[in-house]
Amino acid sequence: MAGGLHLMRTEVFSLSDDRQDVPNTAIIITDGYPTVSSTVTTEINATRQSGIRTLVVGVTNNTDLSTIRRLASEPPTVMQKHIL
Repeated sequence: MAGGLHLMRTEVFSLSDDRQDVPNTAIIITDGYPTVSSTVTTEINATRQSGIRTLVVGVTNNTDLSTIRRLASEPPTVMQKHIL
């Protein structure tokens, strides 16, 4: 998760032809469980400081809502729907 956030922040949204008048918005699809949890907070904070708006979709019936809420831009609106 942290690696994906870092790549998004440093390579996807730092392109030289990035339109400055259009907000950078990312849709993140995750279960909310980071592979290496110790690096996630740093990358979440760096993504926010970069001004990237994040919309987060939690997948599976077993999601870490705490991490999903931290990933989502303000206001973090969380809706749970279980699909069988």
